[in-house]
Amino acid sequence: MAVVLCHGSYHTPAPYGPLLEALQARGITAHCPQLPTADLAKLNVGDINKPDFDREPPPGGYPQGEEDTEAVLEVLTPLVESGKDVLLVGHSSGGWVATQAAQPDLQAKVRRSKGLSGGVIGILYVGAFVIPVGESITSFFQPKDGTFVTPPFMTFHVSSPTGLRISTLTPAEIRRRRTRHDRGRREVSLQRPRCSRGKEVGGYADGVSHLDHEAHQ
Repeated sequence: MAVVLCHGSYHTPAPYGPLLEALQARGITAHCPQLPTADLAKLNVGDINKPDFDREPPPGGYPQGEEDTEAVLEVLTPLVESGKDVLLVGHSSGGWVATQAAQPDLQAKVRRSKGLSGGVIGILYVGAFVIPVGESITSFFQPKDGTFVTPPFMTFHVSSPTGLRISTLTPAEIRRRRTRHDRGRREVSLQRPRCSRGKEVGGYADGVSHLDHEAHQ
C-alpha cells in the first residue's frame, strides 16, 4: 500500500511531513512531491527565502497544472508498475492534480482487467478542488451561468455531534439541512468556493489547465 499526496497551492511538502511520517511508521509508503506551480525556485521571485512577488513572470511563464501532473506521475507510475496499490490524496488545488494524475491506465480496476497488479485504488479529497472533465479551476469556479455542478462520483460527508456520516444529499440539500455541533454551536455547511482573478503567482492563480478524463471510478 502506498499514498501519494498532492499538496495545495503555495505549499511545499513540509507541512505534510508529520502525516507522511505517521503513515510510514505504519508500513505505508508515503510521498508528497513538490509541485512546480508552488515551487518558488520556478516562479522568478528572487531569493526564495525573501521572495519578491512583484517581479515579472518567468520568461517561459508560470508553471501550470500539466507540470504538476508530470511531477506526481514521476512518483506514482513506478509505484503502480511495481505492483503497489496507491491511494491518491488531494488537498486544496491538489485535488485537480490528483484527479488528472489518476489516468485510466494507472487505475487498479483497469490494470486488473489486463491481469496486472497494483494501481490507483481511489482518491481522497481533503478540502480539495473537484473539477469536472473539460473544466479548469478558473472556468469551473467562475461559471458563466451560475449553475452548481455536482460530479457524479462524489459522496458528501456531513459532520454531526456523533461524528461523520455518509450522505447522498446534494450540496444544495446539505446547505438547507446544515447541522450544528452541540458544543460550541459551530455551524457546518458546504459553501461553494469562489475565486478572484487578481494578480497572483503560480499555476492555480491562473487555473487554466483543463481536466481531460473522469476521476477514479
